[in-house]
Amino acid sequence: MVPHYRARAKKRDIEEPAIYSAIKRLGCKVKRCDPPLLDLLVEKFNKQMVWFEVKSEKGKLTPSQEEFIREWGSHVVVVRSVEEAIEALRK
Repeated sequence: MVPHYRARAKKRDIEEPAIYSAIKRLGCKVKRCDPPLLDLLVEKFNKQMVWFEVKSEKGKLTPSQEEFIREWGSHVVVVRSVEEAIEALRK
């Protein structure tokens, strides 16, 4: 059975534009997802794909996001700042 993840329209996290821009400046491909289940799909330097979920300092994952992460675990990173996003790209 294919899992069904419910995407819901939401306000973008305040850090997302800065993280998106930093990823682009580093030369990585990045796609903003609309409507978002997770926020960004990124091709890392090693050509590996990874999902970024951008959260504010106190932001929490939705139940659908938690379910998606359980399924895709190692391919999803929750980031809260540009620095965390850059660090995740280097791993």
